[in-house]
Amino acid sequence: MQTSSKKMGFPSLVMMGIGYIIGTGVFTMLPSVIGMTGRSVCMAMLLAAVVSISSTIPTMFLSSVLDLKGGSYSQNLALFPPVVAGVFGIMQMIAYLGFAGIAVGLASYTMQLVPGISSMQKIIAMAYLIVFFLLGIKGVTLSSKLQNVMVVVLLIALGVYIFGGLPHVQPGFFRSEGFFTGGTQGFLMATALLSMSAMGASSMINFTSVTKNPKRTVPLAMLTSTGLVAVFYFFIAVVTGGVVPIEQVAGKNLGVVAETYMSQPVYLFFMLGGALFALGTTLNANLAAIPYPWIKMAEDGWLPKALTKRDSKFGYPYVLMGTIFVIGAILPIVFGMDIATITSLFSFPSFVVMTLVCLSAFRLPRLFPERWKTSIFHVPMPVFYLLMSIATCACLFLAYSYISFLNGKTLLMALSVLVVLTIYVSWRFKAGYVKTDREDSAPKA
Repeated sequence: MQTSSKKMGFPSLVMMGIGYIIGTGVFTMLPSVIGMTGRSVCMAMLLAAVVSISSTIPTMFLSSVLDLKGGSYSQNLALFPPVVAGVFGIMQMIAYLGFAGIAVGLASYTMQLVPGISSMQKIIAMAYLIVFFLLGIKGVTLSSKLQNVMVVVLLIALGVYIFGGLPHVQPGFFRSEGFFTGGTQGFLMATALLSMSAMGASSMINFTSVTKNPKRTVPLAMLTSTGLVAVFYFFIAVVTGGVVPIEQVAGKNLGVVAETYMSQPVYLFFMLGGALFALGTTLNANLAAIPYPWIKMAEDGWLPKALTKRDSKFGYPYVLMGTIFVIGAILPIVFGMDIATITSLFSFPSFVVMTLVCLSAFRLPRLFPERWKTSIFHVPMPVFYLLMSIATCACLFLAYSYISFLNGKTLLMALSVLVVLTIYVSWRFKAGYVKTDREDSAPKA
């Protein structure tokens, strides 16, 4: 895919990662999990950060060894046979089409802030999507600049919540009752949900082709963005569980806590710069990352070649992005499709793929011995196997947790989609449409 001459450096990619990870999950999910485990939610948050970072270890290792120009698809191609890589690649990228749900969330918060437009949710959601789609026409440059500004505002808003709330935390927070109110099971359920809300850094590999020195920048940005978010999340959890009685915040949102110590102007800034920008940064990062794996899969033949067509001035993949806009924006929003169920159909296989990638990545030093030696993350083999074992446990925990949250009907539908995709990909491969370029994603013959 033709890209802008300007590429993202480490700070910009970290901003993309932070914006991608921080969604409204922290605003709505954190109060919900407080009902599961009480004040020990801050401990669950720490464990969730460990799980989230651990689950990205295989991708950090791989991205430090290989130039994964096709992002998650190239990662799969490096580890699996072509047909498997094709199936996994399409499943993972279709999961990105859940951006319609983010746009609807943006519209909902906007309606709360601007009275009198409650009947315009679909129009507002479409307007947000059109704006963020248009930002990508000139490549990642505009999206990155906007992300930098929005993430700064978002972090300031979260900082206001933290530093304004910490002095109001009830004395003896860590000594008083209210910890592990739901027992071990409640604590682990809270950890699983919070782990999912802190994920997203591994998606930074989709920016490989538009990043300076990607073998160094991409893995370091994954680690840094997840670590920074974890610090913010921990202190947010302390404030949320320590300022007001647990029963008053459980099942609500952070606004219930914030309004107890913020003035009205500061409260409005927190809700605007926090909740609204949390969604905006996630939507922006999501749409900015979409083209690169899709284009590579189309170039390799898994998808119609027409999707690779670009405009002559900026190299914008207008056919691909137009198709994504119709499927991911117009159909779900205009026709009121169940966005949550659609996203679940492809998120479930993505967690399974993440686990299989982790297991397969144990072979990394053997598959790419020379490149592994020069990796910035090169470690002695016992340390490598220890870290990969931790990563495997984290991935299995996340996959099992996600499956346990699905109902039987959604799980059956997800498996049906997997079968259909496998049939389609196998047909494309056998018919001779596919010619994979594994020059930098497979060992030399």
